[in-house]
Amino acid sequence: ACALRLEIDHQEEGPKPLEEQWETLRAMEQLHTNGVGCDLQLQAGNEVIPVQRLALSCSCDFFRALFTCPMREATHDPADPLVTGLSPAELRLLLSFAYTGAVAGPWPMVLEAAETSLRYQAWGLLTLCLDVFTHGLTPETVPDVLAFAVAYGLDEVVHVAENYILATFPCVGVTPAFLDLPAHLLIRLLRSDGLNVLHELEALEAASRWLMANGDCQEDIAKEILSSVRFALMSSLELKKVPSVTAGVADPKVLRELMVASFTPTAQLPCRVRSLQEVLVVCGGDKVKGNLTARKPSSHLWFADRYLSAVGLVKQVEWRALGHFPDGPRFRHAVTVVGNNLYILGGKHYYGVHDTLASVYRYQPMDGSWERLASMTCGRSYFAAVALGNFIYALGGSSGELYCTDTVECYDLANDTWR
Repeated sequence: ACALRLEIDHQEEGPKPLEEQWETLRAMEQLHTNGVGCDLQLQAGNEVIPVQRLALSCSCDFFRALFTCPMREATHDPADPLVTGLSPAELRLLLSFAYTGAVAGPWPMVLEAAETSLRYQAWGLLTLCLDVFTHGLTPETVPDVLAFAVAYGLDEVVHVAENYILATFPCVGVTPAFLDLPAHLLIRLLRSDGLNVLHELEALEAASRWLMANGDCQEDIAKEILSSVRFALMSSLELKKVPSVTAGVADPKVLRELMVASFTPTAQLPCRVRSLQEVLVVCGGDKVKGNLTARKPSSHLWFADRYLSAVGLVKQVEWRALGHFPDGPRFRHAVTVVGNNLYILGGKHYYGVHDTLASVYRYQPMDGSWERLASMTCGRSYFAAVALGNFIYALGGSSGELYCTDTVECYDLANDTWR
């Protein structure tokens, strides 16, 4: 069941508009229940229901047009029931909302109410249903909401429902409603970089569960679904489990071809990790030997592929290579993020006093490309960099022989200039 929530500000005195509306609804519902003021009969199928013309005109554009149509008014006898063209279920639903402002019933009733509201322009009812769709999602209901929103072009609801599924995919994937998800939406979800799975094998298990339940789907669709799983992100142990997970839903030969094809693009596109919103990246730095006898600058970038369960708050991280600096090792530099791009500023190549860098690079993780930008006005290491709007600020640090500087400079992303 769902109903609009009434928020009351107790700091102000006197009735609030929403309170008055609810009181009016309750009064109209009581009058209708008692048959008071009913000046019209509506017919849906073989069912005839007495109603109040004014109340329904205020609740729905469909009823307003029905009651004010000149042709209908001229030919209709007020003593006879007015044929609505609605089914009995649709008429009862619209009348219930008109007199209560709520939709009472199980989840399918909410979907039916949303579809009815769109069909008959009951905008108040639609607003209520959309509020439930965007604020009352659960793993059991969100597949239906996504399919409904895509079918009716409700872009805002599509965005909310899709993000919810991506964030809670392991929970959604085990629900009965997931098995009814249209194939094209399943493929869209599996191909998203935001699919939140601890192991890629979870994505394959969900895909196999869907294929098992929809065994009559075409072979090319099944192949497209399986090809959306990123086998290249699986560990060797996960790859060994693939045949057992897909038993009965995929031809082993076809599956092997898909797995081989999945590994092919990794040389061109190393950043294929799935991440809901953010991923932890380590850029360069200097590596220290286990016995602390030597240090060596690094040119590599790594990202946290997944977090493994461990003891207490400590998590074991599985790291994967992301790329490497275009101009060799770099450490004691600053890194900031703007628009999903990494900006690498300053730092040092080696440990000499005069080896402080002023160079700046932009790295795009999705295609692994580097771009050299305008250099800072002076070399900096051991400094901070922050992004704010379309500007990046480099603050303090060491500069050449100056151990500690109090200067601050600003980079304009739009014009590629420092000041």
